[in-house]
Amino acid sequence: MANTYLTESQVKAQLGITDWRQLSKDKLMNFVSILPNVNDEVAIKIIEQFPEFSKTASTMVDIVRQQCDNILSQNGACVDLSISAYRKILEDFSRMMQLPDISEQQVKYFADKMVEIARYIDAKDTENKQFLAFLADNAGKVALGALGIIGGGFLAYKLYDEYF
Repeated sequence: MANTYLTESQVKAQLGITDWRQLSKDKLMNFVSILPNVNDEVAIKIIEQFPEFSKTASTMVDIVRQQCDNILSQNGACVDLSISAYRKILEDFSRMMQLPDISEQQVKYFADKMVEIARYIDAKDTENKQFLAFLADNAGKVALGALGIIGGGFLAYKLYDEYF
């Protein structure tokens, strides 16, 4: 993927700051979210300017964790809404099957539809479990990878600066 932000000035402009001392927690959250689109060398130079790298790295991990929590919360609400809608349909079909003047053909139709809805519920559950597994597998990798790249670049720069 091509880097969108090739200079420190572009990153500052995107964050709405003129100096890194203006980097609030909200701005840091924005920085973390655009970090994959920042040129690697530029990202390393920016992070080197943070007064307390380890505290900043810890905050970055907290932000990634918070973003994952938000995704999980939104996912849970979406899944709950879908399952509730399916339950409502099942309840309506069940009530219709209990009507006194319903034909055997109509009973069979509603029973078939109820089985179809049950399959949709199962598919939604499977989809959700796959999403959660994907998130669990990849969220930690993304956070550790980002910190590894940032920390490695920072360390390499310091070692280079010290020995050369």
